[in-house]
Amino acid sequence: MLRKLFKHEFKNTARVMLLIYGMFAAITVLGTFVLSWSSLQKEESAVLNFMLAALVVFYILSVFALFIVTYVYMCLHFYKSMYSDQGYLTHTLPVKSSTLFHVKIATSLVWMVCSMVLLILSIFLFILGASHGTVFSSDFFAEFGQVSLEFERELGISFGAFCLHMCVSMLLSCLGYLLWIFTSASVGQLFSQYKVVASIVTGVVLYFIEQIASLIIMFATGYISSMADTSISLTGVSAAGSTAGSVLETMLGTTYIWSILLCVVYYIVCRVIIQKHLNLE
Repeated sequence: MLRKLFKHEFKNTARVMLLIYGMFAAITVLGTFVLSWSSLQKEESAVLNFMLAALVVFYILSVFALFIVTYVYMCLHFYKSMYSDQGYLTHTLPVKSSTLFHVKIATSLVWMVCSMVLLILSIFLFILGASHGTVFSSDFFAEFGQVSLEFERELGISFGAFCLHMCVSMLLSCLGYLLWIFTSASVGQLFSQYKVVASIVTGVVLYFIEQIASLIIMFATGYISSMADTSISLTGVSAAGSTAGSVLETMLGTTYIWSILLCVVYYIVCRVIIQKHLNLE
């Protein structure tokens, strides 16, 4: 049954998502061609400048659609399929409400991760097209290795480990943002009237609470004071590397703890409401 739920959920959301991905892929291919062609031109021209400017505008809009529209669509789909008129049909399925919630969370997160992977691939293709493949020569890898060593020497962490930390942080951020809206929608549906308005107000209140709590945690963990010490120590070259490394370690640890804590709190609130306080009137 769980497999059927995932298949049905991906099928319901694939039409919009594949349309967004198709538009982004088309702009990426066109942009790769334009960059490849422009790099062969020895002189600038008005047509070339116009094409490059148009490429930048359309690419920014496509990135906006890739992430913002995807995120908004996932949140609207969750509310529509769980708490609107369609929710009556959803909750008549012979599965637990918590299972439905888990499927929708997992599906939304998969689409968000696919969007990030697609963005990385598009940037890779742009670089490949603009350089005609020469950027990934042996000289490039040699210089990249030198930069990685310098990066590790300055910050006390390898570039690969830093990229891994960033990927994990982005994944937790995507999950946190999804759960934030899902929690707002879950709290809003508890009201007998103006459920959408209540969901929006709940989201705003949760956002301010989150910001205040994050500042308290930063002060409690010494992150603010570490940043202040770093700005002072940067005037001295000898202490800059170790201080920057300690600040980065503190920042990553604080980010992980805070993101996981938010996800757990939002998850518990959503699950309790869906299981015990569902209101589809």
